Amino acid sequence: MPPTRSRWPLLAFYSLLLAALSGCQTLPNAADAPPAADRAAILAMAGGYQVSFQFQQDMVFVPGSMASDDYHSGGQELVLVLRDQPDHIVLQHLLVSGRGHVTKHWRQEWIWQPQQRWRYLGGYRWANEPVAATEAAGRWLQTVWQVDDSPRYAGLGRWQHAHGVSQWVSESTLRPLPRREHSVRQDYDALISINRHVLTADGWVHGQDNLKWQQQADRVIAHESGLNHYRRDDQFDFEPAQRYWAQTARYWAAVREHWAQLLAQRPQLVLAPHDPVELAGSHLMALLIDANDLSHQQLDDDALRARIAALIAPYLR
Repeated sequence: MPPTRSRWPLLAFYSLLLAALSGCQTLPNAADAPPAADRAAILAMAGGYQVSFQFQQDMVFVPGSMASDDYHSGGQELVLVLRDQPDHIVLQHLLVSGRGHVTKHWRQEWIWQPQQRWRYLGGYRWANEPVAATEAAGRWLQTVWQVDDSPRYAGLGRWQHAHGVSQWVSESTLRPLPRREHSVRQDYDALISINRHVLTADGWVHGQDNLKWQQQADRVIAHESGLNHYRRDDQFDFEPAQRYWAQTARYWAAVREHWAQLLAQRPQLVLAPHDPVELAGSHLMALLIDANDLSHQQLDDDALRARIAALIAPYLR
């Protein structure tokens, strides 16, 4: 299933771009504050966007492996800044349908020269581990959290700015199956991915090089290219997303606090895996549905924490 050259130049484009930028970056000293250009690039990803999600399985390595149709989706998305500190930036994504329905989407957290990180191990397990100072020097850790604020993956990378282009490239990271394939195939366990965030004239692009990995057999069955475009949209009405966040921000802050406590209490976090077909019984959906029940607005802090703890507890292993 060869890639279409005109539509899928991802690997060649990023290889050339990375080569062009690699010799032009001055590496900061480990004691330095984050470069202003790095912070500006991260914060530039906030705003309202028309988004297109595109994935194509373009290489197969195991004969007889299942084919994947090209995946195309999209919509409007509002990206909010939840935290803006010199060495710590948090961006929250909210999907908005044409009818104004809002779905909490992923959250990206950026930490400059981190001392700790979470790594996905497979089997719906995550481990907390230290980051060596030499490994962290000059790099940002991007942690991606799922729609219910549980962990998904994290990767270290360096922002590069040259020739008018700003991009961040991660190390190779392991992550759980994407939801777009969770219900249609069960012949691989995880993705081994390299992520790229590139600022463009009209927004930014999230590019992905994904290897589909069978963990027990220790073999890669296929490669997938992903290209997600975030194009600034000044015409769409994002007021429903602003209203949703005003109504649920306290709820989600309590959810983040509870996950942080769980992660701090244990060297590994193990969650019940999703049903391969039905996501309705997963922790992802449990919290999304509960957030839409605005009765949580009537609870005091202690009652809200207890409600969230009770929702998450059945999925802990």
